[in-house]
Amino acid sequence: MKRENFAIISDLEILRRALSRLEEGFRLEKEEALADGSAEALERFREKSRTHYQLELSIVRRDIQRNEGLLVPGEEWFEEGIASARDLLLRSDQLLARVIGTPNRLVRNAALIAELACNRRPPSPPPGSMNDEEEDLVQTDPPVECPVCGTWLMTDRDFTLLACPGCGARETLEPEQPGGEDGPAGEDPADGLIAEG
Repeated sequence: MKRENFAIISDLEILRRALSRLEEGFRLEKEEALADGSAEALERFREKSRTHYQLELSIVRRDIQRNEGLLVPGEEWFEEGIASARDLLLRSDQLLARVIGTPNRLVRNAALIAELACNRRPPSPPPGSMNDEEEDLVQTDPPVECPVCGTWLMTDRDFTLLACPGCGARETLEPEQPGGEDGPAGEDPADGLIAEG
């Protein structure tokens, strides 16, 4: 029995929501593993990624491809259906890459994550009560991934600090000092800067 393209697009929308739930569940599991910080928690996360998320993603991907194949060319909503299916396939590929890569990267960096979990600052205060330093953090431009957990790094407006909201890693960036190894003595650090006018 031939189905209308609009009905197939409705099915694709259900698959979009399923993909969003998988994405959110994976993110929450990753945060729990990072908060625990133990090698056992990271291994459990990797195993859950293999046995649950990869399996569920393959089922969703197969259903997307099946629905894409059911779209009837020349009928109403065909182009919209194809665009929706291809967008979902791309999104599922990106999520699958994270589901495979992130747990492996975390297990490789287990010692560093355990150290960070021990030194982690207490949970951040509720919104509106953050300290001035954390209020001023913005995402790096261009975006840079944390080498430990894969979350986008944040920096302050003067680029003197890199911080990861995912695993809590922080690094202070020292500005280059004239007269040392970083530059010749006697050189004016303001040389080359354009005066604001």
